[in-house]
Amino acid sequence: MRFFLVTLLLSSLLGAETIDTLIERALAKHDSLKVIEQRLNAMDDYLDKSRNFANPELSLGINDIQFDDPLNRSLEPMQTTSLNVKQKFPWFGKRDALTEKTSAQKALLFESLEAAQVDLTKRIRLSVYTIYELHAHLNVLAEYEKLTRQNIELNTAYTSTQGGRHMGIMSAELTLSQIKIRVEKLNAALHGEKARLAYLVQGKIGEVTCDEYPNRPPEKSDIETKLENNRAYHVKRAQTDVALAESRVRERQGNADPYVKFGYYYREAHPDYVSVTVGAALPIYGSEHDDTEAARKEALAAGSAAADFRAQLARTFEQAWAELTRAWHVYRIIHDESLPQIAHMFELSEAKVRSGGELFAYIDLLEQKLKLDEQLITAKADYLRAQAKLKALIGEIR
Repeated sequence: MRFFLVTLLLSSLLGAETIDTLIERALAKHDSLKVIEQRLNAMDDYLDKSRNFANPELSLGINDIQFDDPLNRSLEPMQTTSLNVKQKFPWFGKRDALTEKTSAQKALLFESLEAAQVDLTKRIRLSVYTIYELHAHLNVLAEYEKLTRQNIELNTAYTSTQGGRHMGIMSAELTLSQIKIRVEKLNAALHGEKARLAYLVQGKIGEVTCDEYPNRPPEKSDIETKLENNRAYHVKRAQTDVALAESRVRERQGNADPYVKFGYYYREAHPDYVSVTVGAALPIYGSEHDDTEAARKEALAAGSAAADFRAQLARTFEQAWAELTRAWHVYRIIHDESLPQIAHMFELSEAKVRSGGELFAYIDLLEQKLKLDEQLITAKADYLRAQAKLKALIGEIR
């Protein structure tokens, strides 16, 4: 513990980054968030577009071309050169429905952005806590490797004068080999986790401080009541709103849009004239009705998906809460009960070894204390990871 505190102090003096600093960096520059932000900005243009009419159609027509004299346009009154403009007018409420749908899509993107921010924050926290755990394990192993080497040297010196201690020395050397193997595995895992964290913050990382410690968990009901703030659940509800808006758009598509066509007809040998045409599509085959029914069913499916996600959210909360309370109880048992007892036994055994006592018992006790120290580290990391998951479940970023 003293070694860890010294390391923490040196890291702070060297400008180590905190979790909050890493989160701020990631939220400001992560490309996955920028993608959603750009799409969100584009929705303003789509909102403007939703209020527009369809583009008018402009056509030029040359009527009654005679094959015998195609360039002569004064042979008969039917020969005309026309310029036509056609404009479709959306039925009442169609533009409003389309604007409502676009607004719902924009709201969905906004909720998706917030959900992505919460998820990114959670992943950074989990990564930092895992890096802390790996570092702490390596620090403990380094300390025990040092103690094991010292006792091997001490017992080797006793062997030269007393004999009969070869088995204890061999057992200590095997323990030392196991420590070296674990150190290699932990270093490899640490390298991979640092690479993951570098991606999450979109940049190089130095030393990361983690000065958080397990505290007594808050009241379960205080957290459970905040599950409605879950950002992923908000995304599901926003998807339902989009589906409902789409169904209203499809419903109004059953009403045919009228159009007006205005034409100006030029004749060389006869007076010019204009024509006005009013028309509309005839929805007689039922395609619009089928689209409306399909959209309604899609909206019902989206609502069911949101309800199902809410039920899953409650189950996920129970799992995270169980992880938090389990880690808290394990941490308290090891920290308050087991470690004080074995520390006293360790001091007695160490003094005995230094005075020429049996090394076997000391190595066995050393391994037990090593396991307890590592279990304490794991319990703390498990607590912090469960806490990060609970924060994400209730939509917290900071």
